[in-house]
Amino acid sequence: MLDALHEASADLHIMTARCRKCIADVDKTSQGLFLFNYFVADDREVALELWDHLAGWYAAETGLDNSTRLEPIGDADYAFVNHARWDVGLVRFALHQFTKPSFRSYVLANLLVSPTGSMPVLYHRA
Repeated sequence: MLDALHEASADLHIMTARCRKCIADVDKTSQGLFLFNYFVADDREVALELWDHLAGWYAAETGLDNSTRLEPIGDADYAFVNHARWDVGLVRFALHQFTKPSFRSYVLANLLVSPTGSMPVLYHRA
């Protein structure tokens, strides 16, 4: 599989990680909208605390009931990677997140002051 990925990719990044915290396991057997959210930060501990802080907002405002925080083993370009899944499509997810005033005043504001960057990748299973 790695050979196929190397052949098909212009740039491939592999990170060994372990689940250090979770809301609940991500069901990888069902369809849904999946997320891998890559976090970068100057201070990894602050970013980890921020994940705890923002998880409640996502549970309350988007219905998130699962999420795993994958922390790198050894050196990595990322502080951690969050993996999650919703039982909604992309449009509904976007409406649940981006139309709420608290997304800007709470989520984005906390990312800015931490300072922590978030690079989300949303996908559906093939």
